[in-house]
Order: sequence, then C-alpha cells, then structure tokens
Amino acid sequence: MFFGNKTHVMAILNVTPDSFSGDGILTESGDINKIIFNKLESFVEDGADVIDVGGESTRPRSLYPDSRPISDTDEIDRISSAIKIAVDNFEIPVSIDTMKANVANKACELGASIINDVSMLSDPNMAEVAVNHGTYLIISHTQTKSQNDVVNSVIFDLNKAIEKAVAHGVNEDKIIVDPGIGFGKNAAESIELLRNISKLKNDLGFPVLVGTSRKSFISSVIDSPVEERIEGTAASVCYAITQGVDIVRVHDVKIMARVCKMSDVLVR
Repeated sequence: MFFGNKTHVMAILNVTPDSFSGDGILTESGDINKIIFNKLESFVEDGADVIDVGGESTRPRSLYPDSRPISDTDEIDRISSAIKIAVDNFEIPVSIDTMKANVANKACELGASIINDVSMLSDPNMAEVAVNHGTYLIISHTQTKSQNDVVNSVIFDLNKAIEKAVAHGVNEDKIIVDPGIGFGKNAAESIELLRNISKLKNDLGFPVLVGTSRKSFISSVIDSPVEERIEGTAASVCYAITQGVDIVRVHDVKIMARVCKMSDVLVR
C-alpha cells in the first residue's frame, strides 16, 4: 500500500450475528459462502481498496450489555471462509480485524496481508504474528476510562504500543495507527480526537486509519439511529481527509468511496 496519494477505503465485512451496525452477515439466511462472495464483489465494484474481515463484534458492553467475547476456535470458524473467498476471487488486500494472535495467524496463513488489532496489542503474541508473516499491523487505541486530555493520552499510549511492536521486530514501514474512535471513549472524546487527527499523525509519524462509520458519537450530534448515520459518517470522513488521514474504515462503501474521491480532489 502506498500512502499520501489518495484516501484508501477499507470495507467492513462483519461475519457476525451481532454487529452494532446491523450488517452482520450471519443474520442473513441462505448459502453463507454465496452471500460472502456477493458482498465482496459489491465492495470491489463500489471502490473498496481493502477488505476488513471480522468475526467478533466489538460492541461496547456499556451500550450493549449482551455483548460477549467468543473463543479463538469460533472466531476462526467464522472468518476462514470469508478470507479464502476474498483471496481466491478478488485482487484486493485482505485485513483481519481481531484481538487474538491465534486468529490473526490463521487469517494470515489463508492470505490476509494486514492485521487490524483493535485492542492495542493486548495479546502479547500479536506482534510476533505480524513479523512472521510480514504483514502490515494496524495498532488501534482503546482506553478503559475517560481522560482529561484525550488527544495527548492517545498519542502517548500509541507511542508505547509502537515501541512494543518495534521491539518485537515489526518493521516501522508496516505500522499503521488508529486513534480508536469510540473504543472506550465517549462522544466528546471521539469528536476531540477527530478534530486532532493531524496532530496525531504529525506527532506519531505513521499512516493513520480512522473508523467513524455509523458510530454512536454521530448520534450525539444529529440524534439519529444507527441506520441513519450516513450523512454524519460522510461529514466525519471528509473532515478526516482534510486532516491527512490515509485510510477510512466504512460500511457504506459506494457512498463513502465517492466522498473520498471528491475530497481527495479538493484536498490532495
């Protein structure tokens, strides 16, 4: 992947029954492999640059009390077919969205070339998996309590995680950072982070991924249910691009790919 010339669109493929956004494909009836293929084909046609496959919902327990973790085995069972279908049928990089090193390792064996760790390397073996497979490693911030200075706190925490990854042998050219909008952060903190993407990028010196798609902080501004957050998502994507973001992770690929294309012409 080359950064700086465009905004890369990462399409979300939730192989789950309980995605907060309501698009988990395990809720659909019919041949699951055919559903996956059709979804991937649509993503590619609509302008996706990367496919991000996830098998476990990261819904926050604070908002979704029924949210529960799943086992490595169950997560691998969910993501394996999707990654194989993507790798075998489409010429597009595949990312594995997971907190578990065992799941990431299996995904990379199947052909994933990006590890999207949404837990800031909470699994001590995650960096080793990235090194062994030579993949990109997205380090996403998460926090357990509110911060007085969320921007500098996120920068500090990500710096520590980057140091940890590099100490384990991860090539700095393979590192991407994500401020973790909504991960342990309230609406005000998420908005403050989004306002300061350029500071985060300049201070850390790595490509930045931002995931704002359909997230609850949007409804704090426009008071909309999850299925009506497209305009809020588009506004946040546009602003992130003005701040120098390199990758946006989205559900509504066709619309957001067009938003990115227009914004890139204006900004880049």
